[in-house]
Amino acid sequence: MKSCLKTWTMFLLPILIALSGCVHPPPPPPPLPPPPNILNQEEEKLLGEVMELLDTTILEAEETAIIKPDPASPMKDFAETLNEKREYLRQVEAGEIPYNPELVSKFADEIREIQLHIQTPVERVLETDVSFEIGKYHISDLADGGKAMLREFVREVMDVLIRKQKALFPDRTFLVTVRTTGYADGISLGWELRKRLTQGMEEPLPQEAAEARQVLNRELSLRRAESISTHIMKELENQLGDTTGVIIGVPEIMGMGEELPYPGQTISPPYKVNDKRRRICKVYGRVFRQ
Repeated sequence: MKSCLKTWTMFLLPILIALSGCVHPPPPPPPLPPPPNILNQEEEKLLGEVMELLDTTILEAEETAIIKPDPASPMKDFAETLNEKREYLRQVEAGEIPYNPELVSKFADEIREIQLHIQTPVERVLETDVSFEIGKYHISDLADGGKAMLREFVREVMDVLIRKQKALFPDRTFLVTVRTTGYADGISLGWELRKRLTQGMEEPLPQEAAEARQVLNRELSLRRAESISTHIMKELENQLGDTTGVIIGVPEIMGMGEELPYPGQTISPPYKVNDKRRRICKVYGRVFRQ
């Protein structure tokens, strides 16, 4: 019996030794995740205050968008900026990224600036009674009431936005920007106006009549916006004079053509092709720190 066991042992031992070289040890356990960025009591308090300000401002922006639905308003830009900041601050709050006191303080100032624009918006809508008549787009064609409204708009930019911003941040430089959006109705344009609008256009008009009309009305609305924007820029320069710490930025100019100025379901009675409520221009003022 012992002889047989010895024989089997001698036979199996080389096999077991050979097999042992094919067996790999189990992989090491994965490394533990790095410890979270724990906030101290002061950081947690400051972050909580900024988060509360941010949530309040986002709510104000959302309520304004519901009460005054306007596709051309900068409210959408404000909401996007605020939500980007909220995502970052949530990561800081969760300890996923380190707390940066300078950046959190910068965010708080930017949120206050946006809140100022939401609570005291400086904007005007040049309705048909003070806007351009059919086919008109030069500033000289603008009704006297429209020019008076633009002067009031510039005065409000100076007195509300610039004055309040300087009170909040007296040692900073500010950039003033104005967004102007023009609209047109769906009426086909006469030959003379068509000829003037096509001068300088880079691409030829479409052959299809409806498409050509839409292109021309978009060009007409753009020229209306350009005329108003140029007028506002001159008024701003005159009002600012030698004021230091304020820069006039490149204006935003958009021609929306036959697009409806407001969502159709908010208008009563509904828009028609030649509806005078479609021949309007909107202007929005913004002042932010550089």
